[in-house]
Amino acid sequence: MRRRLDRRQAEGSDPWSDGRWEVYLAQAAAAERWPESDGAAGIRVDTTAPRVTVLDAVLTAMAGTFGLLDD
Repeated sequence: MRRRLDRRQAEGSDPWSDGRWEVYLAQAAAAERWPESDGAAGIRVDTTAPRVTVLDAVLTAMAGTFGLLDD
C-alpha cells in the first residue's frame, strides 16, 4: 500500500488526492472493525466477481437474514 501511495504522489498523477501514507495510517487507526465477535450478521462480497454474481449473493444473504427463504 505504501509503495502505491508513494508512487502516485511521486508521479503527480492526481494533484487533488490526499492519498498519502500518513493519511492512510490515520484512517486505518480510526477504522472500526466489523463486530463479528458480537454475533452481528455479515457477508464477504467478492467485488471482483461479475455484478450479477455479487448481486445474487447479497440478495440471497439478505433474504436469509430476514427470513424470506424460510419454508
